[in-house]
Amino acid sequence: MLESFIQQTTKFLKSSNVRIFKPEYRGVIIKEDGSPSVIFTHNEEMYRSSNLEDNLILQIMVFFGVLDATIDTLYPELEGEGFQKRYSLLPQDNDSNTIIAQIYRILILMRNAAVHNKEAVSIQNNIITFKSGIKELSITKIGLELLYSTVLLFIKPTSSNKEYNMGILRRYYDEIKSNISIFKDNNGEGIVEISDGIRLQVVVRYKVENSQYNVDKDLITILNPHNTGSELYGSDYLIKFENRNISLPSEALDNEYKISRDELLIWVE
Repeated sequence: MLESFIQQTTKFLKSSNVRIFKPEYRGVIIKEDGSPSVIFTHNEEMYRSSNLEDNLILQIMVFFGVLDATIDTLYPELEGEGFQKRYSLLPQDNDSNTIIAQIYRILILMRNAAVHNKEAVSIQNNIITFKSGIKELSITKIGLELLYSTVLLFIKPTSSNKEYNMGILRRYYDEIKSNISIFKDNNGEGIVEISDGIRLQVVVRYKVENSQYNVDKDLITILNPHNTGSELYGSDYLIKFENRNISLPSEALDNEYKISRDELLIWVE
């Protein structure tokens, strides 16, 4: 039943007019002269049938509800516990667990302010403030949309590769942090730091369809590197290596477009 609720609610949220951030993927072929030729662009578009954009309280309740239900499926032993107790028992032993625990922590504050005292919620100049006693959060509209995007990405990952998804989640988490000016609750001030693991660019990502590479012992070199033309864009080199399909992010390569065999295999799809 919970799985059905999560699936239907996720579908409802994706079809709403609340902005959800996702990378735009563009297929590209590198010509012999090194210039790129874009062959397709894919960005998931859906008919926006649900009007949630102007209903902040409903947004909070639905996103909190679907994340809370997801936590129930992952940690059934926490079912029936209060929200703060549930948060305190969530593992935060790696980036993935830390990110989802911190997003849950933020949503608890937002949900409680929205439910118990709607006057505690205010919006001014695209800054949304929640204040109830010592608990306070000030977050930009973009920060809130990134938080929502993180919830949906956690529930339904973009890629079958765990590390690829983590690269996106880390980027979103960094952006959420930079869009929060105040955060205080019973657990302290600010949200928890995560590792310096790979962050993927999330605005546009190019899928290099004709990636060429050379193998020298345990070192792999991309022979036809792609210049995206923007620091905000990234590339994924699609290669076949040892009979395995790999989507290798440009962020994983060194300055000479090289990567070790062991590091390359992290990106097997």
